[in-house]
Amino acid sequence: MALFESYERRIDKINGVLAQYGISSVEECREICKAKGFDPYEIVKGIQPICFENACWAYTVGAAIAIKSGVKTAAEAAKMIGVGLQSFCIDGSVAEDRKVGLGHGNLGGPFHRQNLNIIGSRLHAIHVQDNHGMSDEHLLPFHGNINWQEAMEGLADIDYDGDLTYEIQEFGRYFPNDQKHLVVEYSLKVGKVLVDMFEKAKAGKGK
Repeated sequence: MALFESYERRIDKINGVLAQYGISSVEECREICKAKGFDPYEIVKGIQPICFENACWAYTVGAAIAIKSGVKTAAEAAKMIGVGLQSFCIDGSVAEDRKVGLGHGNLGGPFHRQNLNIIGSRLHAIHVQDNHGMSDEHLLPFHGNINWQEAMEGLADIDYDGDLTYEIQEFGRYFPNDQKHLVVEYSLKVGKVLVDMFEKAKAGKGK
């Protein structure tokens, strides 16, 4: 049985990245992390029990790369974990083109503006949703604990010119069908607040 989904399409690229850090296999990555007293595979499973196996192994690979790189700060660790995650992205896929979800990023810890600067011009699209950092809640912005002011300022820092796409399927799920229009109207108003924040942040750059 394959270790994770689409194994044959992913493994050569993953192994090529691992070789750059002196790691021989995906399985060794888990051992490297366990030797440091933590298991990213189990951490990911604990956060999202129904996640795909490639999510568990991607974070394990990223964490091992961070350890091998000798990182000292959270920002440095995030960058190297990102190398691991990216190694799992199939060439030509949406993920390979750096489609990033801020909400998913918040599950790994508080939002950090400098992380957007690390990604920079490679960022082309953003799924906009909020949460409280504990589960993938898919809330509207300002309904969780993401600092959206800081997020919009971070996007302005890198001259972001892509889309902000709602990923809020849980919001309004149980509204009666004849009242769904209220969800749409409210979502549009929240979106306008977010866009206004972004435009003000762009206008204020360098002042």
